[in-house]
Amino acid sequence: METKSLRQIKFIKSIINPTDAAEFFCNSFKSLRILKLDNSLPPLNEWLNAYSKVHTELRRLKVIIYGDELSAIKKDSLFKFFKAQGKHFCLRITIKGVETSNFKAAKKSINQLFNEHFKSFSLFNAFRKFVLVELESTVSDQDSFKSYYILRENGETEVPRVETPTIPSDFFDSFAS
Repeated sequence: METKSLRQIKFIKSIINPTDAAEFFCNSFKSLRILKLDNSLPPLNEWLNAYSKVHTELRRLKVIIYGDELSAIKKDSLFKFFKAQGKHFCLRITIKGVETSNFKAAKKSINQLFNEHFKSFSLFNAFRKFVLVELESTVSDQDSFKSYYILRENGETEVPRVETPTIPSDFFDSFAS
């Protein structure tokens, strides 16, 4: 009799108590391709750490968190996790319940989380592994944010843009003679 592997699972408002639950899960379900975590425990950082240690077939991780959980995500854990995944991987993070008054702060937190190791794109960039981050307001559909992120190549880091220097008007006169 042929056995089939579990390919997709969703944890919605689930609590898994042991401290090593995420690592145990990753080791037990290596053939899993799609995992959805919606307001579930253990915390996201434990899942990221577990999946960065274990070679699996995971292709898609969809995470739904709430605005107050955003600051708990560790930048280094996210980077190590994402780097360890295969070339067809997609991480989708949906951040819900952001109050309109905190919307700008949430976007700033997203930038701080991703800017060092990732490049941001407003449009989908096919044929590479990516992160999609969506920010949803509690009040209206008008306040929303959506951005795609891919790893920076060769460890390049974002260099802040400097102001363009002013060139004196007579600068080019010396080249004319």
